[in-house]
Amino acid sequence: MQKKSLLWPLVFILIFFSVALFRHTHSLFNTFDTGLYLQLAVNYIINGSLASSVTGANNFLSIHFQPSFLLISPLLAIFPNPIMSAFIAIGSILIGVMIFHREAKTSNVWLAVITCIFVLHPSISGRIWYNFAPDIMAIPALIWLAFRLDNREPKPWIIWFLVLAWSGGCKEILWVVGAWVCLIRAWYVREERYMQLLLSVAQAAIFCFLYFFWMPGHSNGVNYFYQSFYFPNGFENYLDAFFILLSNLFSLRSIKTISLLIFATGFIPFIKFRISSLGAIPGMAVILLSHSGQIHHIGNHYLIPVLPFLLVAGIHNGDLATKFFARVRPTKWWLIIPAMLLTIFYNGIVDSLALGMMNSRTVHFREDARHFAQNYVSVDYPLLIDGGLQPHIPEVQTSIVLLNFTGNPHFLTAEEMNESFYVLTSTRLKNIENCSQVKIGSNLDVNLKYFQKLCLRVKSDAKELVHYDESGITGYFVQKRR
Repeated sequence: MQKKSLLWPLVFILIFFSVALFRHTHSLFNTFDTGLYLQLAVNYIINGSLASSVTGANNFLSIHFQPSFLLISPLLAIFPNPIMSAFIAIGSILIGVMIFHREAKTSNVWLAVITCIFVLHPSISGRIWYNFAPDIMAIPALIWLAFRLDNREPKPWIIWFLVLAWSGGCKEILWVVGAWVCLIRAWYVREERYMQLLLSVAQAAIFCFLYFFWMPGHSNGVNYFYQSFYFPNGFENYLDAFFILLSNLFSLRSIKTISLLIFATGFIPFIKFRISSLGAIPGMAVILLSHSGQIHHIGNHYLIPVLPFLLVAGIHNGDLATKFFARVRPTKWWLIIPAMLLTIFYNGIVDSLALGMMNSRTVHFREDARHFAQNYVSVDYPLLIDGGLQPHIPEVQTSIVLLNFTGNPHFLTAEEMNESFYVLTSTRLKNIENCSQVKIGSNLDVNLKYFQKLCLRVKSDAKELVHYDESGITGYFVQKRR
């Protein structure tokens, strides 16, 4: 283990953890995805249920098949707050960094540069300070698999089985990544050909069974991988679908995504072709074939299946890069600057810190949200709540997100809107004069018409239960319409 080259990645991890602490104390963690998984962990461990009121799913595994998350859910159930999810992300990242150091055969400085790029990349660092996604737990497995593509040395089959099973259990699409890696390995390692082909076929079959049969069969109509992510207006036939995907692939959004990815990795993985870079193809296909800005965003978790393969290629391009730097004589450390700039400015760290410092009320959100849940909320009625408040009370299994939820929230149906429910929000709904003219800030992802209907319902039928002066949040009970 080359201990000196671990120092800088550790420094950056501590910085991101400090940002996570700041965001936690200022209630800047959101339902998507941190609060969602906190609620799921508590519900699974305490109640033995995989239901999610936030998404409306009766079985969350029908949305994302992530049994690996269930194995670490006791930690989140015992310590149900965003900081524990940050610790889980940090642990996964650190194990990944150690695998880099164990497997790579290169200089201390080059190892430090590549692992710093890895830690600094918005898709990785964001899982510490911005939001949690179980995909990050697959990072050690993906790095190990990436090294297997450039290294012909055999490994015990039991390790292959465990690594592939853990990775696939972190998200269903990672079964495809594992199948692709085994197929590549079968192609160029003759001694393992038949076993790797068997592993590849088995993983492809597992993905097809889960995605096309098991998940739809256990779904109550809720699905995160909406067809609209790829086909915004639907398609008439398979030929039409092909040309839509082709259009997405060569869109300006895809060109921007590729450009930012090359920029963030300092172009090092692309100096010379390495077999490990082929492992990034399934992950890139998920992104580039989509038209959704959410999937393309460089700070989102969709790049997690891509980065390990590209950065392992970067590790193996170290000798070429070192020769280049020996000629032009700048320091190698400038390569970490692009990833650092993207994390600081493009991924919103500055905005988050500024928001927390400008709004001192948010530091009281946790205390007041928990007080309302413990003293007013009954399990008999849903609780409509802001996305910034829900992570503080993950034990409430009737939460439905009202505002500030980027993702696919569950909304009350017309029938449910006429039933009784609680509301906890930082928006003083009773003081709004004209609900039809309500405008929610563009930084909040919300169904405006739905919110306006809810506003009318609250104004006409709500009883204000409590208003917390320090935090500015208000709790209501809305009576059932007769």
